[in-house]
Amino acid sequence: MVAHGADFEHRFLRQEFGRLGVVWPSYGNWIIDTKDLSRQFLNTSSVHEALDIAGIFNVRPHSALSDAMATAKFLQWLMQQDFDITCNPQVLCIFPSGLPGPEAEFSRSSGLDTNDQRRLLRLVNTIPRYSTPSLQYYRDILCEAIADRELDAEELDRLRSAARTEEIKDIDIQSLHRKVVRQLTIETILHSVDLPGDLDALKLVASQLDVDSKVIEELVDPIASHPRDFSIELSSGDHIALAGSMVLPREEWLHRAASSGLVVGQVTDKTKMLVASNLQSLGTKAQSARYYDVPIATESEFAEILSSHVDVDTSPDFPTEGNSSLIEKVRMRRVFPWFNAHEQTLLTPSEIAQAWLDKHSAVNLQEISPYLDSSSTLDIDREGERIMQEIGERFPNVLHVSVNQISQLPGVGVLNLHSIVLSAVLAALDASEQPPDGAPRCDLVSQALSHENAETADASTNQREELDAHAAKVVHAKYRQLSLGLGWIALKNDQIPTADTISLPSEISSSFDEVMHLFQDYPPLLMVFEEAAQELVNAAKDDERKIAIITRHWIGDDDLDSIGLEFGCTQTQMRELETQLRHDFNHNRQFYDAVLTKIERFIGKAIPFHELAERFPYLMSTADPLGTTYGKLFTAIDGFWVIRNGWALSPGFEADILQILEEEKDEYGVACRQDIAARAGISEHLLNQYLFQELRQKVTPFEDYFIIDTHSHSARAVAVLSIVDEPLTIEEIQARLGSIHIGRAREQYAADPRLIQVSDNRWALK
Repeated sequence: MVAHGADFEHRFLRQEFGRLGVVWPSYGNWIIDTKDLSRQFLNTSSVHEALDIAGIFNVRPHSALSDAMATAKFLQWLMQQDFDITCNPQVLCIFPSGLPGPEAEFSRSSGLDTNDQRRLLRLVNTIPRYSTPSLQYYRDILCEAIADRELDAEELDRLRSAARTEEIKDIDIQSLHRKVVRQLTIETILHSVDLPGDLDALKLVASQLDVDSKVIEELVDPIASHPRDFSIELSSGDHIALAGSMVLPREEWLHRAASSGLVVGQVTDKTKMLVASNLQSLGTKAQSARYYDVPIATESEFAEILSSHVDVDTSPDFPTEGNSSLIEKVRMRRVFPWFNAHEQTLLTPSEIAQAWLDKHSAVNLQEISPYLDSSSTLDIDREGERIMQEIGERFPNVLHVSVNQISQLPGVGVLNLHSIVLSAVLAALDASEQPPDGAPRCDLVSQALSHENAETADASTNQREELDAHAAKVVHAKYRQLSLGLGWIALKNDQIPTADTISLPSEISSSFDEVMHLFQDYPPLLMVFEEAAQELVNAAKDDERKIAIITRHWIGDDDLDSIGLEFGCTQTQMRELETQLRHDFNHNRQFYDAVLTKIERFIGKAIPFHELAERFPYLMSTADPLGTTYGKLFTAIDGFWVIRNGWALSPGFEADILQILEEEKDEYGVACRQDIAARAGISEHLLNQYLFQELRQKVTPFEDYFIIDTHSHSARAVAVLSIVDEPLTIEEIQARLGSIHIGRAREQYAADPRLIQVSDNRWALK
C-alpha cells in the first residue's frame, strides 16, 4: 500500500482488520509512506513541493483518483533515483482468525487525518479569490496551513506575520476565518458518517482560528434539534432552485447539484425544493415558492438531503463539470447593463460583485440592476448579517446607499462589503427570472393563457384542465420548433448573427435580448441534443432489447450475450437486433451527425476539456430517455474523439505526439518547439499545456526547444549545453534546469562521456 501520509490508512485498515477478525500482516515493508520518503530524501514533507521537485504534474489536486495517480508516479520517480529504498517483493498473504472482533468501528474523524484535510483544503479553495492582493495572500497562506492537518505554532506565526506585513484589518481576518469555518461545517454535514466526532475535529480548527464554536452550532443545531421532515427524495432530473447568498458560493452549489443530476433553475410548479439562505425571505423566488407550495430548505438541510438521497455520478470517462454556474452573456447584458462583457463571455456572480466594488463604489446599490427597486429584498450571507443591523440603524434601505458610504461605518471590512454587493447581484439575478409583470413564474402555459382567463372563468375544472393541457402542448411545440431551428443554424455555421456577433442599434438590441429571454426554458443547443438523442431512440422502435443494446452495450460495457440471456434471446438473435438497430439509426441521423461534426471540428487535434464544456455546456446534461449524459452518449456512439485526463483528443493524438517527439529530437534529445507544434497540428500554447500536464516527466521545455527523454540531470545538462553552444558553470546549468546538489551534479558530469570540464567550474560538450 502506498500513500502520502499513510498514518490514517494504517490505523483505519488495522482497526477494520480487527473488526473482521483478520490477522494484521505485520511482516515486511508493505506500507510505503511517500511523505516519510520525501522528508528523508528531499527534505520536505509537502506533497506539492515533492511533486514539483520530481517534475510530476497533479492534474486535479485534492481529487482522490488524481492524488493517487500522482503519488504512484512519485514513488516510481523515487525508485528511479539513487535513493536507498526497500520494498517488500513478497506476495502479501492475509489469513482469517475466526469471528469478527468486538472492537468499535473506527471513526474516520479521529483527529485531523489526511483524508479530512484533502476535503478541508478543497472546500477552502471554493472561497472566491479577492482582487485585494493582501487579502488574497493571507487567504492562500490560510489554505496551505489548513492542509497541514492542523495549525501549529509556526503556521499561526506565519499568518500573524502576513497580516502585519500586508496591513490587513482585523475585521477582515476575523471574517475570513468565520467564512472558512462555516464552509467546513457545511462540508462536514455533506460527508460525515460520524457528525459529532467530525464536529469536534472542526471545532479544534475553529478554536485555533479564534472562531467561536457558535458559528458551527448555528448551522448544525437546526438539523440536530429541530429536524423538519420534507418527505422528499431527490433523484436525477429533479428541479430545484437556489435563492440568496449562502455559505458556499452559489456556483459551488450549482456544480454540486449538476454533478448529482439535479436541474437548477427558477421556481415553477415543477420545482421540488427551494434552497434559501433565509427561510423568512421575501425575495422573488421565496414568494414564488410559497405560491406553488414548494418546500423551502436551509443550506444545512439541503446538504443533509443531498448527502442522503442523491447518488453523484463522477465517472472519469466523461467529467461532470457543467458550467451552469456561470451567467450567460445575453442574460448578463439584460440584468447588468453597466457591465462590459466583451472581454469575458461567462462570469460568476462573485466576479460581477467585485466589478461593481472596483468601478462603481460611489453609486447607490439599487443601480446595480434594473431588476432591483426600493422594495427588493437582499438575502445576505451569515457574515454580512453581522453588520446589517448596524447599517439599518444608519440607512433604512441599504439599496439607497453606495459602497463608499457603507465602508465608512465602523466594523465594516472588505469581505463585509463584498457580501452585501454579492447579495444585491444575486437578488437581481433571482428577480430576472420572474416575468415582466411581476407575477410568480410558473411556465409558458400560464403566460400564454393569462389573457384567456376572463373568457374561461365559467368553465368547469375539467374543461380548464383540458384547455391548459392543449395550450401547453401547442406552446411547447412552437417554442421547441423555433429553438430547434436556431440550434440547427448554430450547428451548421461557425458564426450566426446574434447580439454578440454583430453590432445592433440599441433599440433593436434591447428587443433582441427580450426575445432571447423567452427561450431560456428552450436552449437551442439543448433542443438539438435532445433531437439527436431522439433519433437514436426512434431507431430502437420501443424495443426494450434494442434500448438495452444502446445503453448497456454501445454506451456501457456489457456484452451482447449477457444482455441476451436476460431477454431470453440467442446470440444470433442479439446480433441480428444490433444489425437492424444500426441500419435504422444510420437511415435517419441528420441531427446526430451534425452534432458530432460540430464537436469534432471544435476539438480538432486536442483541446482542454473545460473549453469543450464551456462551448457545449449541455454535454453534461442528462439524455433522459437513455439515462446518461449527452457527453457520454456522443463520445461512446460514433464520436471521433476520446476524453482523457482533462483533455478532449482526436483518436491517435497521444501516440502521434509521442512519435513526433521521437522523430524530431536530435542526438542530444533536443527538438524545436515550433516544428513539433506544426507537425502535431495544434498551437504552441496548446502543445505546451498538453506536454506540461501529460508528459512532464518525458519533456522539459527550454527556451524555444523541448528536451526529451532525459531522465538524469547530466543528460539534461548535455541538452542545455547543445542549445546554448557555450560552456556553462554548474550554477548556470542549475539556474536553467532546477537545483541539484552541486557535489552530485559534478559526479554525474564527470561520469558522462559526452561532457568535459574546461575550467575549474565550467563544463562543455566534447
